[in-house]
Amino acid sequence: MKARLSKTWLRVFGLVIGLGSFGLALSPIPLQELREVMLESADTHLLMCTAAWIVSIFFQTWRWQMMLQWQKPVAFHTTLRLFILNRITNLLFPFRAGEGVRVVAAKQQLNINAPYLVASVINERILNIVFLALIAFTLTFYLADLRKYQAALLVIILAATCVSVLFVWQRQKKLKNGKVNSVRSHEFRGHKSRLQSFWHKFVQGMSIFKSPSVLMGSLLTSLASWFCVWFGVFILSQNLNPTQPIICAMAVLLFMNVVSLVHLTPSNIGPFQWGCILAFSYFGVNQTEAVGFSLVLQAVRIGAAFLVGIYANLQSSLSFNFGRQRRLLEVSSENTG
Repeated sequence: MKARLSKTWLRVFGLVIGLGSFGLALSPIPLQELREVMLESADTHLLMCTAAWIVSIFFQTWRWQMMLQWQKPVAFHTTLRLFILNRITNLLFPFRAGEGVRVVAAKQQLNINAPYLVASVINERILNIVFLALIAFTLTFYLADLRKYQAALLVIILAATCVSVLFVWQRQKKLKNGKVNSVRSHEFRGHKSRLQSFWHKFVQGMSIFKSPSVLMGSLLTSLASWFCVWFGVFILSQNLNPTQPIICAMAVLLFMNVVSLVHLTPSNIGPFQWGCILAFSYFGVNQTEAVGFSLVLQAVRIGAAFLVGIYANLQSSLSFNFGRQRRLLEVSSENTG
């Protein structure tokens, strides 16, 4: 009962913030002009943007699968179904509730310990923040308002990289030297011991990038995913004729992801619109066109998530039925023999 009430209050809080900020974004805009802007999106651009978003979801799922396979083998379609569950939950609830749902569901279905799953989600966020920082650093060469943060961004990128490497190296060194309690989890007793067990497994999960194959695979899939999302934004923004369209797509990508880090509202409605308004304001696109673009892009994101979800469920059903038929054939052959 308490869990249901907390979910309800979270949803209400997110809707209040989302609808309030969304209303502020729409208040100075004539609805007829907004409708015309949204209808101007070419069908080919919508299809290409949706395809790019779907491919980016597959790359992100592949990245998470590589992180999990460092612990145990995991089927891609199972990982995809869990990843889409995360996406759809974030569409319905604020504060990135999908990440927690994904960890709980993966723990039950994949039998992987929760600390390792939490570490894999944090590793995803770290990679995303690194790429966002690189995009922001690139934009400082083109946007005067961001140029003053150029040195600070470079220092943050280098410092974050060094701290992460030193943290993992130090913790792994202590684990090898026996300075950290490495007893198995079932041997721990008491609240303090459970925390030690959780921390031990969490550090092991955070240290997966010590594997060159996992590190390179994660970086390449992250780069491919970010490129697909950038390409989708670039294609969809062509109707608005922004100045410097390539850089404009990078700016939209940066601002819409920065406002999505906390994810205050379901589907990030409201803050997402303001992120697009702010990004497009640097490239000669007015507020009406920016809000129209943001609504179309949100529809593309939601549609892509549901299409991939349908595909993942069909794949899981086909795999289950195929395995069941094979087991029945094996049993029938044994009975015949």
